[in-house]
Amino acid sequence: MMVEVRETLTGELFLWHQGEAISLKETERNKRVTETKKGGIYVAT
Repeated sequence: MMVEVRETLTGELFLWHQGEAISLKETERNKRVTETKKGGIYVAT
């Protein structure tokens, strides 16, 4: 399998696979929510 990443003159990134262009975009990872137990009640922080 061959995959190619190309950047356009405007800075957009595309992944090329089997002649099909797939647009790539930057995403941010969600912050992990931890639950702690305080006095018998679960509190999300």
